[in-house]
Amino acid sequence: ISNLLVSKKWSVHYYTLTLTLLQTIHLPLQFVHGELSPRMKQPDNTWIQAWEIAEAVPVQRQKQLFDHTTEAEKVLHYLESLRPVDLSLQLLPVLIVISINQISSRMNEQLQQCTAKCVKNLLSDCMHFMSTLPHQLSLDELPKLQECVRLLGQAEHLLAAALSINSKLLHAVEMVGTPITPAAENEIRIATVQLLETPELVVDNSTSSAVCDALRGLFTAEAASNAMAIDEVDIELSDGTSKQQQKEIPPEAGREFLLWNTIPSPTHHSLLCPQRLFCILTPDEFRLAGAFTTDTNVM
Repeated sequence: ISNLLVSKKWSVHYYTLTLTLLQTIHLPLQFVHGELSPRMKQPDNTWIQAWEIAEAVPVQRQKQLFDHTTEAEKVLHYLESLRPVDLSLQLLPVLIVISINQISSRMNEQLQQCTAKCVKNLLSDCMHFMSTLPHQLSLDELPKLQECVRLLGQAEHLLAAALSINSKLLHAVEMVGTPITPAAENEIRIATVQLLETPELVVDNSTSSAVCDALRGLFTAEAASNAMAIDEVDIELSDGTSKQQQKEIPPEAGREFLLWNTIPSPTHHSLLCPQRLFCILTPDEFRLAGAFTTDTNVM
């Protein structure tokens, strides 16, 4: 700062240097709506104090206050004596910010404007945790960093699921021979995001729906994987079935129900234990399976 504050009275070619002009050049972020920030207007501000005590001395006559060699040696000494745990604490916030930017860029590039709110909320929570970290990190801040890493893992998992669903639906549209248009791609992206944000998706069972074509392609591939002959399927469709019906989603082969909850078991004072119940209904059979857990810590 002292090197920059030459003099408030020093003029070169009728150009007078002022404190406000100097701060405008070297501290552009401290200006809000054309005025200095409240922090820069405080009387005990370093810039104001240094400006008041600065003498009217030209730059070429001033003594050099910053020794580059000495400061470089201090930096090298600090790096040599740095412990691995301190280095990790300093690098981890940088890696977290890079991860946030990478996930945001992938989400914007591949899903474009159809961005899932659940992923954005996780990234916002992660940025909130990062903003509360002090400048000098210690081991006390490790739980916040671990929480940021956990949120990033959830966001990356949701993004990977969205990209996988989007890719499979587009591939299923190609399987039924429907050309993929920009409108169809946008419809598939919207459906992908809705699958992440809501438990159910309402599908328009019409010939102009890209999602309907994608589901027909998935059902066709599932039928082929179950060792059903393609010729037999074509014969059944051609026998008394119109083209309009062929383009609609076929009726369901069965229904599945999955129930899960956490309750204290075996007593009301026990820990919360996960419980799971699975049920499948088909025209030919009925299945019911459950997985139940109890608290093994007896008080």
